This record gives sequence, C-alpha cells and structure tokens, in this order.
Amino acid sequence: MLPNIDLNLLNVFLEVYRFQSFTLAAESLNMTQPGVSGAIKRLREQIGTELFIREGRGITPTATAVKLANDIEVGLTLINNALKNVDSFNAQSAHQFVVIADEPAMHLFQSRVESDTSMGNCSIKFIPSPATDDEIFNLLNFQKADLAIDISTTDNTAFASNVFYQEEMVLACREAHPEFKERITVEDYYAAEHVILRFKRSRLSVADLLTSENLKPRKEACEVDSIFSMMALLSKNNCLGLLTKNIAEEQAKNFGLKLIPFPFESSPMRHQMIWHKRNEQSLPHQWLRKKLNELLPAES
Repeated sequence: MLPNIDLNLLNVFLEVYRFQSFTLAAESLNMTQPGVSGAIKRLREQIGTELFIREGRGITPTATAVKLANDIEVGLTLINNALKNVDSFNAQSAHQFVVIADEPAMHLFQSRVESDTSMGNCSIKFIPSPATDDEIFNLLNFQKADLAIDISTTDNTAFASNVFYQEEMVLACREAHPEFKERITVEDYYAAEHVILRFKRSRLSVADLLTSENLKPRKEACEVDSIFSMMALLSKNNCLGLLTKNIAEEQAKNFGLKLIPFPFESSPMRHQMIWHKRNEQSLPHQWLRKKLNELLPAES
C-alpha cells in the first residue's frame, strides 16, 4: 500500500512529465532546479520505482511515469481547480489571461476587449498564432496560453473546442488591375500570380481549407506572414490574394483594392475556440470563455 503522497509532488511530476525537462519545469513552477529534482526523488522513493531516465542531455519518462501521468492528470487538475475556486471568481481581482489568436481574430477582438468596461481588473493578452497546429497545442498543453482562437482542429481528447465564429473569404487585387473586374473564372484564378499567406493548418493552405475541390498548384509570386503585408503588396502589383472578408471590406479603400468572389464552391472559414480540458471547470477560464462569446459581433 502506497503512503500518503503530497499533491505538490504530483504537480511537480506532471510539469516535469509535460516538459521532459527539470529546468523548464522549474521555470514554469517558479522553483529551483534542485527543488524540482528533489521533489521527483521523494516521489520516486515513495512509489518505489524510477520515473525518469537520463537520455543524452535530456530525460525520458519510464512506462510507469507515462501510466501515472495519464491516470492522475485529469483528477489532479480537478482538485487544483476546486482549491482555486473555493471562492467564486471575481473579475475585480487582477488576472491576466493569455489568448492565442490568428490574425483575423486578433483584429476583431483586441479593440473590443480594450473598450469593454466590464473587464474589471482582468486583462486579456493576445499573442499571434504560431505557424503550425502542433505549436498551438504545445502552448496550451504547457500552460503558456489559456485558450486559442484559430482555424486549427484536433482529435486529441485532451483538448476541447467548438466553432466560435465564422467568416467569408474573398479574393483581392489592386483597384486598377488591367484584367480582373468584378468576377474571375477558374481559368483566370490559375493563370494569375498569387500572394500567399504563410499560414497552414492540417498541412493545407487557407484556400485548400475553404473548398472540397482539389485545387491545383497556383503560381506563387511571394509568401507573406500577415494579411496586412499581403494587402500592401497587392496594392502595388497585379497579383491575387485571399483575405478574410471583414478585414478586406474594412481596409480595401485604404489599400486601393477591389474585392472579387472566390471562384470555387466554398465554405466559410471556421474559427475554433480551443482549450485544454484541465481548464473545463475552472471558474476564471469559464469567465474568459463567456466574456469572449459576449464580445462576438452579432452577425457572427
């Protein structure tokens, strides 16, 4: 029969397990590395078996550690949340949330959060979505962010998600484009050169995600990291670019652009709200999700 184990040891264990590093776990927990190593040593002695083994310059969890982490993570999270939420969450208490947001979501929500008078002493810091799905889920898993708003999807049962809002996509080109008028054909689309947004999910480009059709390779003139960089380039050449309709309509006049429907049968771009299930019952996290839903435009 195992002795009573300090929950703090299990919290340290899970953090080391997530990072597979004593150093990174120590930074996350605001502890010293010897303190983390000592906690793992005490847990190992109480359990009676190795939890991590040295491999090169890093550490690797043993089979026992993998099973222990899978068995205790959800339950330990519920206990921690319950202890944090003994008193109901109050927005007047200072609390900063970190939300990963793709560019359209950041453009839509940052100003709304800034002008919301019901935020109390809470704040939301938006950070840009990384380039890949895996990086998003790593940030959530390692508690570097509370929530994500992104077009990414996952079948990982550790995460919860729902369709948060959706928006149409349109093509854009400069107002004085010599060929393109109000509409273009599929042939025109493939004949044109394109400014491509360096933003892929599930290894697919934004255009591929919009339609069930198998798009052929496009002529890529250049690749950019942001929608605003794309609009600036489109204003000076004869390329096409694919934009979210909300930003495109707001900025078309500023950049001298005309907007053209996407020439394929397509669906709206669906932005997901994604979070780790460890936060499902957390009162601060519930407040955050409710607040973001309140800030959605009525048409979303």
